Amino acid sequence: MTGIAQSLFHDKGWDILTTEENKYEPWPKLQACINKGSLLYSDRAFAEFTLESSNIQNEGTALFLCHLMASAREGHLCVRVDQSLTPDPREMWLFDNKEELYQSILSGAHSLPDRILIDVFDEICPLRPICRKGNNYYLQRHWVYEALFMKHLKRLAIETEKKSFDNQLVQQVVEEMEASGKLLKEQAQAIICASKYPLSIVTGGPGTGKTYTAANLIKVLLKAKVKENLSVVLTAPTGKAVENIQVSLNRIFTGSDFGLVIEGKTLHALLGLSRYREKPEHGEQNPLDADLIIVDESSMVDVRLMAQLFSAVKEGAHLVLLGDCNQLPPVEAGSLFADMTELCSKDNHFKRHQVHLNKCLRAELQEIVDFSAMIQKGDVQGVLNQLEISKSSDPIRHLPFKGNEEAFWEHLEARFILTETLQPVEYLKVFDRYRVLSPIRRGKIGVNAVNRHLFDSLDADAVPIMIVRNHHRLNLFNGEVGVLFRRGEYMGQAIFPGRGVDQAYFDKDLEVRRFSAALLPQYEYAYCISVHKSQGSEFDTVMLLLLEGAEVFGREIFYTAVTRAKKSLEIVGERSLIQQILSHSPKRISGILENTFHRQS
Repeated sequence: MTGIAQSLFHDKGWDILTTEENKYEPWPKLQACINKGSLLYSDRAFAEFTLESSNIQNEGTALFLCHLMASAREGHLCVRVDQSLTPDPREMWLFDNKEELYQSILSGAHSLPDRILIDVFDEICPLRPICRKGNNYYLQRHWVYEALFMKHLKRLAIETEKKSFDNQLVQQVVEEMEASGKLLKEQAQAIICASKYPLSIVTGGPGTGKTYTAANLIKVLLKAKVKENLSVVLTAPTGKAVENIQVSLNRIFTGSDFGLVIEGKTLHALLGLSRYREKPEHGEQNPLDADLIIVDESSMVDVRLMAQLFSAVKEGAHLVLLGDCNQLPPVEAGSLFADMTELCSKDNHFKRHQVHLNKCLRAELQEIVDFSAMIQKGDVQGVLNQLEISKSSDPIRHLPFKGNEEAFWEHLEARFILTETLQPVEYLKVFDRYRVLSPIRRGKIGVNAVNRHLFDSLDADAVPIMIVRNHHRLNLFNGEVGVLFRRGEYMGQAIFPGRGVDQAYFDKDLEVRRFSAALLPQYEYAYCISVHKSQGSEFDTVMLLLLEGAEVFGREIFYTAVTRAKKSLEIVGERSLIQQILSHSPKRISGILENTFHRQS
């Protein structure tokens, strides 16, 4: 849904800068915030356009509208207004007199004209740009998606136990698997939950067996199905995450053994979304023809995709969400997976829909799991102590490169130097063993600078790349990582992990998908990738670059990066910055808890 400010910025925003009448500034505080970089000109364009029909020039009202826009960019679905404002603009905006600014915004929230404000209940298509539900104020598009999501969350959660599967047989099979040691008790509980209810949420940290549980869920439900043909779909927010869950499931489960082909698609492809199609092909009027939908990396799904997914689940189908609620929230607005897990912890009715996997099953991960647990709890002293005593042979190492850029680059270059020519598929494996992660794209050691330096200094025959724009015809999706050949036998070609011999562009001899570089959608070099882009991936060794600016993301960025490492972890960053990151854990605001039912009194 295109925002009003996006569609009008060129017109209105340009007028703000150029017209003679704007030599007199009616909103000096707002303009000062734009000058300091706290607000965008598009925020002002939105405020001007929204208030134009009401003939109102109140600066506090304009400031509140800008605060709604700024909060949306931070991922919040709404702004909560009572005796205070949440999120707090004093923590977001640069302004000389923050208290004066705060009071102006708060007063502006209480003076919104009726022509732009509507009090909503459950209606999904309000006709005014600002929606209010209780104390929560929404931009229209965010209310639309939250209301759509809530409608179908209630539909899936309120239904009694479905009869899609023989629950008695499920119980029997699961008990046998648990008795034989094939399942832990918590994994068995997750399978029973998914078989009984239309919605189930399986949470857990790295190595707790979420994918293994999903594979065994499919096995059990195929044995206990009531209908003859069971349609199973695997999906995730990115192509890389889809690739990972398919590879993992193929190791432990062969669909053909049951006469079943499991389809893996990104959420965009599953719902029929593309850059040219804003309205999904599948939704309330045309639900997905799938009996079991398994979503991996659910913490990455924003409010728009989650709402559209929930609305597309047909009656009688089962939706299983897998994820780690301690990871980073989505790039776009909302953090609905975290909201749902919090709802399950506080609401007796929803509690039955969630199972948390606690036990780490991979011994080589245990030190990293313990370290990530300290991060998740905000244990500043524990994290700093471990980094302080780390040695070069430890799986978790702190690299003190402060003031020695030359040593940093030498260390990094040595990690990527290849001394021999490899088979194409081996390049994919080599680049997946070591990856540099950074929370920041710009700066001396941001993503862009690291990639440019390594590309120039190594001048390698083969370069890791990441797709950054979906190409549905080629089945290449945002987040997929491959290798581009600049010289040699495969010069001018790119390879990506294969998804099966039946797929176009699959090279049976090389066991990869092979493309001409000229056909590729937009891509970027991938020696270093952002922590956000790394979600859904794992690497043997991760180097994490923590630089100024990372503190705004809080400890979720630290936790997410650390849990990408399978064997070892290198951390570059000053102690003071690490302390700031660990001390901050931003929470996105929504109305999910307030707007649901069966709340405990």
